[in-house]
Amino acid sequence: MTMIHYLPRECPKCGDIFSIPSVLSTNNMGGRTLWTDGHVTRGEPLNAFPVVACPTCRKILWTEELLNGPKPEIDYGKTYPQPLPPTTDEYFEYGSRTDINAQQELLARVLGWHSANDPRREDIDNREMQLKENAKENLRILEAILPVESLYDHMLMAEVKRELSDFSGALEVVDQSFDISDEPLPIYTQGLGLIMIMAEQKDYNVFRINKNPFASWADIA
Repeated sequence: MTMIHYLPRECPKCGDIFSIPSVLSTNNMGGRTLWTDGHVTRGEPLNAFPVVACPTCRKILWTEELLNGPKPEIDYGKTYPQPLPPTTDEYFEYGSRTDINAQQELLARVLGWHSANDPRREDIDNREMQLKENAKENLRILEAILPVESLYDHMLMAEVKRELSDFSGALEVVDQSFDISDEPLPIYTQGLGLIMIMAEQKDYNVFRINKNPFASWADIA
């Protein structure tokens, strides 16, 4: 059984209050799937999205900042709406702002990439489904700002190049990953191997890596 607690927070723009769902405990830790773009789908609710949109004014907000901010005055007899995940376009627009830092841009662009890939996850058998041009432009920017240090970084960079149909570039990144000195995690090695196979087949679509990943995924969950 999963226990969820709702944390009321106030939008700093419009002043409306909404409730952020937080998982207190669960005995259902299965059902996770890792995709070649690094997105993790789960069988249980998220503690919170890292970035949310106010359900009233659509202001993009960082959940960590909301949770660390002041608690609003609330009516305990009232049910407050939940924040919304930003749309793909909202992620892209946020990532293009000039008043955010480099880490915020990187995360917004990665989350926008994941969001743009969602229709391709739903229709995974259609290997010809193209990304829209704004999603491809987002990938071109990601290609320039993604760090390439860990095995996980190499997997993301190889996938960015593969989804942009730069198959030789993707294969080169996979080849470079063999020089990483840190202990490889089997799921990342499996992901890089799958990306290599798909690049050799000139397949540019996102793909599932593993339906039943191991429980020690705290670093990417």
